[in-house]
Amino acid sequence: MSRITKEIAHATAVSLLSKKKENLKELKSKLKNMITEAVKKTIPKEVMDLYGKYPEYFDTHSRTRFTCAGFGYEYYDFHTLPDGQENPKIGTQDGNKILALSNKVTDSENEYKRLLNEIEVALFAFRTYSNVEKEFPEAFALLPTKVSQAVMVNISSIRSQIAN
Repeated sequence: MSRITKEIAHATAVSLLSKKKENLKELKSKLKNMITEAVKKTIPKEVMDLYGKYPEYFDTHSRTRFTCAGFGYEYYDFHTLPDGQENPKIGTQDGNKILALSNKVTDSENEYKRLLNEIEVALFAFRTYSNVEKEFPEAFALLPTKVSQAVMVNISSIRSQIAN
């Protein structure tokens, strides 16, 4: 009868939520592309053409704050573009789209973290593989098959602190 450790519970929960994690990555990528396009609109076409030919001659950035209604002090990431030395002033329509998608990303991240925690707690509460097999067969399929009976304590962070 193998025991469920916190590490096994975490690894199994991450495996169970792999599709949600992939969807979250896609949302983040979509947001980054949307922000990149909005910032590109604020850069003159001639500058973008020259940047396309000679990018090594430009100071660039890939993170900014927007200065328009609805945006607070959050930083937003985008693909590397020439630096205009000030925060871009994007249009209201682009700003609303970015805020809506940004809120959706934040909600998805929170849901993922909440669900991950709930699954970990449930698996750890079952305590043994046989209980997981009876009560949560979806997770049982993802549990490691060969488990050592030795005490499982993650001390890698302690070792790294001692080494430094």
